[in-house]
Amino acid sequence: MTRGKWICCSNRNISFSGRGNATRIQRTATLLVMTLFLVGVPASVPANKYREKSLDVILNESGAIIVGTVVEIDADAFEPARGPQTRYTVHIEEVLHGAVRGNTVTYTVAGGNFPDSDRARFVSTVPDLALGEAYILAFKSAAYTYHPFVEARTAVLREVRSKSDHAILTDREGFLINMDEHDGLWPSMKVALSDREIRSRQLQTEQSVNTILQSPEVAEEIEQADSADEIKQFIRLKSAKSATRFRILQSALSPRPYLSASAIAVQEVSK
Repeated sequence: MTRGKWICCSNRNISFSGRGNATRIQRTATLLVMTLFLVGVPASVPANKYREKSLDVILNESGAIIVGTVVEIDADAFEPARGPQTRYTVHIEEVLHGAVRGNTVTYTVAGGNFPDSDRARFVSTVPDLALGEAYILAFKSAAYTYHPFVEARTAVLREVRSKSDHAILTDREGFLINMDEHDGLWPSMKVALSDREIRSRQLQTEQSVNTILQSPEVAEEIEQADSADEIKQFIRLKSAKSATRFRILQSALSPRPYLSASAIAVQEVSK
């Protein structure tokens, strides 16, 4: 991870402020790719460590579900009691379920840079959101240890636009999200870069990247898919019938101590 903060401007261009330089950014990007190979999910397999859950279960476990854009990532949020942390700031564009105090949510996750060191820690289960990207995020109603999201594959969804400006949703690995009344939300084929692939390219170029995979099959699948707006409306309608729709999420979230945390894959590397 690169020293300092990644900040997203209003036009979704990316700027970097901190103690790094171009050489360090390039070296860190190369290291990040190597680390993802070690602890990441294979791009050809639509799987992760999260259980598949219905939308009704996700709503029941959520403190709030928001639509928002990641506007800042600080990988230097080290805490002595928890070690390396990364702090994300998300600008809220809409609340689909529950309520949030304020128009931003700031949350801290496990993993980040060690202070005054060339070492970084990567935690395999933590969603590695990309700067400047728009997401639907289902935040847990309970305290969390590593990250604040409901542990379900469709709890973190990214909004992607095709060349024809058709907005669709993908999961963290870039798999297209579809919906129906019986199955709720479910992933189909891979149509876009994963969040970690986007983060890696941002480190290399300091620019937004084209996330859609280029192939006739992908283009056809996207044009036939349920739109992001249709899925958002589906969540709103489900939320209106949920007993948890009156929950309120705080605008600043931080993890509980690791004392009773379960074991997960952690990778520490020198940058």
